[in-house]
Amino acid sequence: MIDDCLQSLCSASRKRRGGICISIDALILCNFVVFKSTVLLHDCAFATMLRRITPKFVPVLDPGFVPAVLWNRAYEEAAAIDGRDVALALSRTDGTCFRWHGRLLAETQGNVAATGKYVDRLVKFLLWQKGGNLIQIAGADDVAAELSATYAADGARKFDREFIGTTIFGSPIEVHAAAVDQLPAENSNSMSLGRNLGGCRIGFDLGGSDRKCAALIDGEVVFSEEVVWDPYYVTDPQYHIDGINDSLRRAAAHLPRVDAIGGSSAGVIINGEVRAASLFRGVSKEDFENIYEGFSIICVISGKCHLKS
Repeated sequence: MIDDCLQSLCSASRKRRGGICISIDALILCNFVVFKSTVLLHDCAFATMLRRITPKFVPVLDPGFVPAVLWNRAYEEAAAIDGRDVALALSRTDGTCFRWHGRLLAETQGNVAATGKYVDRLVKFLLWQKGGNLIQIAGADDVAAELSATYAADGARKFDREFIGTTIFGSPIEVHAAAVDQLPAENSNSMSLGRNLGGCRIGFDLGGSDRKCAALIDGEVVFSEEVVWDPYYVTDPQYHIDGINDSLRRAAAHLPRVDAIGGSSAGVIINGEVRAASLFRGVSKEDFENIYEGFSIICVISGKCHLKS
């Protein structure tokens, strides 16, 4: 049934020499639900894409659900046949850059909806997986323009623009079109962590109901404790500073020296500086930004972390 339906759609598309639009009702008549919105077809490329989306398991309460992995796979197969090469660079202010290469469907009115959906999810994923505040796109000026509007101050992704861009990396997300030879080269480094328990070490974990801290000598635990605290809605950041400092010093008292300190906390910490964390949700933005040298784990350990006067 689906093949017959799509065959007729393809024939209609060829006769009209352009894109055709089918609604969700038409897809239901074909016994094949893909989108819960209008879908544009162009010269059968999108029709082929639809035909290949066949989930093995269909949720009874949501028969129109299509797993993103299947939708992406079908889009990429269609773009490989009739598409264009596109390159993307996601950069940070410190020079770090991540590159993505792939293909998008040809720039036609019939492909706008599908390409918009594909790129929107791709870019959002890269922002939260890699992180950065400058997006440059080569080979698809139309996509760059659409994304620029999406990540504008009043765009659909204004939250990502401010949180990932301003809060985490220092400035709002920007999107620009560029020539492929103008894109910055890949520049990312990995760091090996752990794999060494020698020496005198402290480990801590900052939770919402208690803070945990332990001291080890050559891998053997010599001190471990949990201290109850309630940091979520405390407005005075000195409470957090004193609490962290207290746990670290209590652990250090059981060691002849401190060779290394490692810790964890929900949020984003870059170079020891807290950029965002649920533990400090009660602290005002002004107080958070006024903390000496940023809310740095390093300055907490050294005892130099205090509010500016």
